[in-house]
Amino acid sequence: MTRIRIIFNSLKIHSISDIIYVITAKDSRSLSWAFVRFQEFYESSNENFRGNYFTMKEYKDWWSSECGSGNFTYVDIWKGYNISGHTIGSWESIFRKKEPKLRNEEEFLLQLLHSMLRKKNKTLDQIYLIGLVEESFDAKDDAYLHELSHALFNLNVIYRKKSLSLFKNLPSSEKKIAEVTSCKATCGYSKDVFIDETIAYKTSQDQAFRKLLKETLISQDIPFDEQIMSIKPEKKIVLITGFEPSNEYPENVSGKLAKSLDQNIIDSWKIKGIVLPLRFHEMKDAIEQAIEKYQPSMIIGTGVASIREIRLETIAKNLLDNPRIPYNDGQVFSNKIIQEGAPDTLEGTLDVNSIKFSLINEKIPVKISTDAGTYGCNQAFFHVLYYLKMQGMKIPAGFIHLPFQWNLAEVERAFRIILFSSLNMTSDITRSELKSQFSFLNFWRIRENYRDDLPVDELLKEILDIKLQWKKITYSDYPEIYEEFYDFIPSKYHDHDNDDIYWNRINEPLFEMLDISNWFSNRYINRLTLDDDELENFWAKFDAELKDKTRSKKGKTTHAIFMPMNEKGLRTGKLFIIRKKIDPNKPK
Repeated sequence: MTRIRIIFNSLKIHSISDIIYVITAKDSRSLSWAFVRFQEFYESSNENFRGNYFTMKEYKDWWSSECGSGNFTYVDIWKGYNISGHTIGSWESIFRKKEPKLRNEEEFLLQLLHSMLRKKNKTLDQIYLIGLVEESFDAKDDAYLHELSHALFNLNVIYRKKSLSLFKNLPSSEKKIAEVTSCKATCGYSKDVFIDETIAYKTSQDQAFRKLLKETLISQDIPFDEQIMSIKPEKKIVLITGFEPSNEYPENVSGKLAKSLDQNIIDSWKIKGIVLPLRFHEMKDAIEQAIEKYQPSMIIGTGVASIREIRLETIAKNLLDNPRIPYNDGQVFSNKIIQEGAPDTLEGTLDVNSIKFSLINEKIPVKISTDAGTYGCNQAFFHVLYYLKMQGMKIPAGFIHLPFQWNLAEVERAFRIILFSSLNMTSDITRSELKSQFSFLNFWRIRENYRDDLPVDELLKEILDIKLQWKKITYSDYPEIYEEFYDFIPSKYHDHDNDDIYWNRINEPLFEMLDISNWFSNRYINRLTLDDDELENFWAKFDAELKDKTRSKKGKTTHAIFMPMNEKGLRTGKLFIIRKKIDPNKPK
């Protein structure tokens, strides 16, 4: 039985200008395993590799023998990479002819790059790619300056001329030292790129070269400031609110939760937790000031109630009506409008169904509620939704009631699941935003008690034998599926001028879709040992295995994994198998 042990750390792609993209990895080994064949195809000192097809084994054997004293030290030496989009296109056309199934790291890198190009409406010939370790993705880091110099040397004629002029004016001895230090001629680079490499080396060592780089970056509107500017992508903010203690709830766990989560980091999100005053006028000001200050991309309010389960509130009322219980400033309200001129009710925008699904899977009691009460919690919920509405801020926002008797540890455990679900599954998914991605639902990574590997053959067999309903889908149902799986479409449907018009007109379902989200979660999720950094590579491998085992007699691919994502690249909580439509009249 085939078993997979994944060691690859996930890659991320960033756009720092219209034509310069950066792919980052968490460590140099992960970065190197993804870039090695691309980079050596471009600039290897060995003519057998440069511009030619070669296997990973061939390169490892050569490097180990000639450069690594018997070991493949390549992945431990290089910290940055650079390559033109045109070269990547040449590489892909040559290597795919020899290896229809590329290495997983390479497939994922190409998937990231092509996805970004589609979003930016660019072609490979128009861009330049840099590879960096995450910690080097910083304007003050020498590795970042080094790779930016490569990009500008190849893209910007003025930069190239001025940097060559600086290079020619260097003393001969300094040129030689720079060449030897930067180029490592035997095992490093082709002589064709020696000057480019030397200039990049000098950029991180010489003030004149660095000044030229800075001036060029500024002229191209690429942010750069050696003293204060970090190019690292800013974390998005999720604002979490809780309440101060009150006479009714002197140990208000929602306030403790907000304090506990404050400043925590989850993937690309940073949590800002604040404790709201239980005072009518102060509460509104505190909410508006927090939103203005932190500019959150999501807001989750919390409060406590005399309940036995978590309640995901969906409706906020423009009403306060609880004359029995005073606010902390002594005020009581009966049938009071919260905001004059505002609607009677406002709806929250959190994906409560996905949150409920996640909590149920962890055996945490939960309900979806349409009644947030008429006291402080409802007031906070309404203020948030109304302020967002008036400011035109279309971000997910909601409110969650917690059982007052739960301790902080219990609440933190539940909220960890809520956050992973909320931050990685949004409710604004539409058919036009669906994206196919070799990746997995992030919220599944939070589970514990995993095994060290997964029997892929066993999993595939059960998926293929699964007794669930395949749904026929037309182009009008899911146009993105038709675009992503174009190769699945029979050639007879290609003989026309406009795919959109043609497929909409015939409205014939060419694909079938099987939703295995719940089934897979219930049956297999607790067997996964893969951590956050390994999941992407696992699903690329799994997709390849699925395609291999379901090929037609003519060797054509018939099945693939499809994971919907929204326009922000966030998971929607669904996992599908896509296949060509089965013709019941066609003999098997």
